[in-house]
Amino acid sequence: MAFTYNTTLSASRDQLRFLISDVDSANVIFQDAELDGVLSLDSNVFRAAALSLRARAASFIEKAIQYSIGADVRGQLSVDRREIIRNFNLLIASYEARAESPDEAFDRFDFNIDVFGRDRSHYQGRTEPEGSWE
Repeated sequence: MAFTYNTTLSASRDQLRFLISDVDSANVIFQDAELDGVLSLDSNVFRAAALSLRARAASFIEKAIQYSIGADVRGQLSVDRREIIRNFNLLIASYEARAESPDEAFDRFDFNIDVFGRDRSHYQGRTEPEGSWE
C-alpha cells in the first residue's frame, strides 16, 4: 500500500490529500490507489474531496452518540460525538459549493478574534450568485 504526498500540490492527488487533511504518512487515512479511484469518479478536486470526506465520515456514524453520566441534566460527564458528523457535513458542503463555482479565482477568509473573544473574521470572495465580490 502506497502513500505519497508532495507539498507543492502540483498533482491532483496531492491537492486532494491537502483538502481532506491526509498528509501525515504516520497516520494514513487513504492509500494512493483509493484517492486515484475517487479522482477517476470525479476529476474536480473539490467534489473528489467531498466524496472522500463522505467516506471518512461514514466510519464515524456508528460512534456518533451522545451520553451523560450523572444524576442531573448537566451530568458529571457529558460526551457528544455527533458533532464530528456535523463538522464533516459542513466541510463537505463547503467543498461542494466551491466545486460549483470553478471560475472563482480568489477566495479568502481572514480570521480575527478580538481581545474580548468576539469573532471579527471576514470572508472575501463571491457572495452573490450573480458573481459580485464582497
